[in-house]
This record gives sequence, structure tokens and C-alpha cells, in this order.
Amino acid sequence: MEDFFKGAPELIAAVGAAFTAAGTWVMSKFKWWKESDSKLVKIGVPLATFILVMLVLSALQKVA
Repeated sequence: MEDFFKGAPELIAAVGAAFTAAGTWVMSKFKWWKESDSKLVKIGVPLATFILVMLVLSALQKVA
């Protein structure tokens, strides 16, 4: 059981990276985002998603 907790941060980081990659792929499929004329939308959506994922990972890191 102790071995599981020692590897938990690495597991959390791997899961976070997988969710980030999956989220980026899903967002790339949104037509409105790709065809938007607003630079704020084109930059803000991925940046906000990245920040949100990092906040979630930070919260999970403190729990583990």
C-alpha cells in the first residue's frame, strides 16, 4: 500500500497530461473556435483550459 502512495504524484501527473491532451483534441474539433475571427477567443480558450487543468492538478497534488 505504501508503494502506491509513493507513486501517486507521478500517476496524477500522467492522468493530468492525458486529460490535457484529450481536452486539446476535443477543443480542436469545435468549429466555432477554429473559425472565430476573435484573437481573444483563439488564444483565451486554450489558455483558460490549460490554467483550469493546472489548478485541478495542483489541488490533486495537495491531496496526494
